[in-house]
Amino acid sequence: MLDKLASLSKSLNEASDELTGQIGHIEAVLSDLRLGVWAWVDLIEEPVYEKQDDGKHMQFTRKVQLGYGKNGRAWGLLIAEGYDEFWEEDRVKVTFLRDAPRDVRVAAVDKMPDLLEQIADKTAKALEEVTEKAAKAKEIATAVGKKRH
Repeated sequence: MLDKLASLSKSLNEASDELTGQIGHIEAVLSDLRLGVWAWVDLIEEPVYEKQDDGKHMQFTRKVQLGYGKNGRAWGLLIAEGYDEFWEEDRVKVTFLRDAPRDVRVAAVDKMPDLLEQIADKTAKALEEVTEKAAKAKEIATAVGKKRH
């Protein structure tokens, strides 16, 4: 039985390393595009019961989101995890997807197309806004230029 477990462990770790490598590849391609947009999609929502000091159990909702954004100084695929009832910036843990537990990385693969679609939508909106503001800035620059002469 230990031989079987050793073999399964080796295969599982190799598959997990391959998954992490592919996530890294997707992340690198997105980073090379230099889109500069943030996007998030829901990944996991599940009830969690916690025992309180008074012995009562309280139900919370564990929430995990898959995203793309900047963590520290680097852009990448991200995981945000916390409780839905307390979803505030200082109570949510954000890590890179490549550093997340294996079960989260596995679940993220199915939501990756949704995230990419969300990134594309946000990029299109950013393009529209920047194009509009560039035209407005050009009008202002032209008006300022005429007043200088």
